[in-house]
Amino acid sequence: MARQILRSAVLAAALFLLLPGAFPHAASAQVGPVMVARQRASQFFLLELAPGLTLSDRGSTLGYDVGLTFGVGGKLRFFPPRFFLLASFGFGGAGSRGDRYGAPYAFVSNHYDLAGGLRILIPIVGPLRVYADVLGGVTRVAGSLERAGAMPLTSDSWEPMLMLAAGLAVRVHTNFSVGLRARFDLMRGEDALAAAAGLPTKMQRFLLELTATMHF
Repeated sequence: MARQILRSAVLAAALFLLLPGAFPHAASAQVGPVMVARQRASQFFLLELAPGLTLSDRGSTLGYDVGLTFGVGGKLRFFPPRFFLLASFGFGGAGSRGDRYGAPYAFVSNHYDLAGGLRILIPIVGPLRVYADVLGGVTRVAGSLERAGAMPLTSDSWEPMLMLAAGLAVRVHTNFSVGLRARFDLMRGEDALAAAAGLPTKMQRFLLELTATMHF
C-alpha cells in the first residue's frame, strides 16, 4: 500500500512538472511572476540613437547631428511619470558659403558634445509618450573660415553647454520605441570666426532629431 501511494505521488509530481497546462492555476503562479519581472526590467535602462538635422547654427545652412544616449531609471509606485538619469554623447557639423564685402567665404563648424542630465517621461494614451530632457555638459567646437585673398582661420575651443529637448515617442514593442525630438543647445561663448564671416556670433543650435530607443 505504501509503495502504491509513493508511486502515485511521484507520478503526480511528474505530471505537474511536465504538463503545466493540466494545472492552469499553478502554471500561472509560476510563469506570471517571471513575466512581470521581465516587464519591469524593461523599464530600467534605455539606449537611444538620435540622428538629426541642425536647422540653426550661427546662420549656417542645414547641418547634421548624431547622438547616443544611455539612461537608467523607472517610475515611482502610484505615480505615472518615469524618471531617467541620462548620459549623452553626440557629434555633428554645419557650414555656410557667401560673400563678405564682395569676397567669397566658406565657413565650417564641427562639434562634439558630452552631457548628463534628467528625462521626465509621461505616458499619454496607449503606446504614446511625451518627455522632456534637461542636460548640462561641455561641447568642443572646431571651426574653419576660408576667405578669398586672406589666410585661412581656424578655432578650437571647449564651451559649457545647456541642452533642452522635448520629444514624442511611440512604444512599438516592449523593448523598442521610435519618435521625434526638438532640441535647443545653448553655449556661453561667442564665435570669432562667425564674426569674421559676418554671421551671428551667438553659439546656439536648434535641431530636429529622429529617435530609435531600446528599452531593457
